[in-house]
Amino acid sequence: MNTEKREKDLIKEEKRYYADIEISWGVSFNARNKKEAIEYLKEQYKDDYGIDLNDSEITKLEEDK
Repeated sequence: MNTEKREKDLIKEEKRYYADIEISWGVSFNARNKKEAIEYLKEQYKDDYGIDLNDSEITKLEEDK
């Protein structure tokens, strides 16, 4: 079987898929207040993972006691 025919056959068999991915992990860090904590999280995730966090994606933010 020639390469071109094989590639065409594979394309015919392929299906397109869509996926939503949800990942959840916890992190602790120091900040002076809640506003600073949110900004820190957004900057850190952008720098470390290339992820732009929205406020709504920060589902729990509370002070450790």
